[in-house]
Amino acid sequence: MSPNAKHLWPLLATLVLIPGAAIAQPQTLRVSPGPTAGTVMVDGAPASVEELFASGPHYTDPSGRRIGRGSRIPRWIAVGSFQNVSVPHLRRGGRYGYFVSPDEKLVVVDGSRHVRRVIAQ
Repeated sequence: MSPNAKHLWPLLATLVLIPGAAIAQPQTLRVSPGPTAGTVMVDGAPASVEELFASGPHYTDPSGRRIGRGSRIPRWIAVGSFQNVSVPHLRRGGRYGYFVSPDEKLVVVDGSRHVRRVIAQ
């Protein structure tokens, strides 16, 4: 081994070992439902997501079904309506329905009654 190669060996070992250590670290992902701030339009007036919790249709009896993104909500469940202004993960200017679930989560549905977002208070 040449004298220059002996000096490069610690550098090469460091470059190989450090990326492997970074890959081995556990990853933490935030999953919904999560708290959300944002502005919506209700009957042409600006409102906050927090106001939807107070004004929306509330359901107090659990249905026994888990509801998540992509679930379909039956037509017999009454929903309020709003137009999105700045709620993340919803189309800006999009019109949505919503209701407050028995566990105090805001369930946002699209026009086809599929759940688009579940928001914790």
